[in-house]
Amino acid sequence: MENNNYQNILLGLEQQIRNNNFKSKEELNNYIIYLKNNLIPSNILSNEKVLELLNLYDSMHQNDIPELDMRNYKGSSLNNQNFIISTQTDTVLKTNSTNEDLNKEFKQVQNEITSSQTQDELANSDIVFAEMKENRKEELTLLKEMILIKKY
Repeated sequence: MENNNYQNILLGLEQQIRNNNFKSKEELNNYIIYLKNNLIPSNILSNEKVLELLNLYDSMHQNDIPELDMRNYKGSSLNNQNFIISTQTDTVLKTNSTNEDLNKEFKQVQNEITSSQTQDELANSDIVFAEMKENRKEELTLLKEMILIKKY
């Protein structure tokens, strides 16, 4: 019976997300953390369920201004290949995402990191880029090679 109560809380939370009751993704994340720490056991409110809830929030706010600060990252293309570039470090990552999908890709990785971490905050764009660099994308030295080519 208690399991049904947890499921009802989660169904209510999904409805709150659909009804736009959270002012921001961070507010939603804080509420999820509260539920995890105080009301719902982790086997019910699992990392997968948290990811599902964060993705639901993003799907309901597709046209909003991105909450991730993306000013230090940009998408670029060259010869049908897409790249994510850190404008701070000139680090280049190869990606399948187009420039238009860059925010979606960052949001998805942010959701995955946030749902599986123990920190009480959303992953920022620097954390997302570092995760992509370390575990998901091929890092290129394209800029250095282009500079060498231009010198000769």
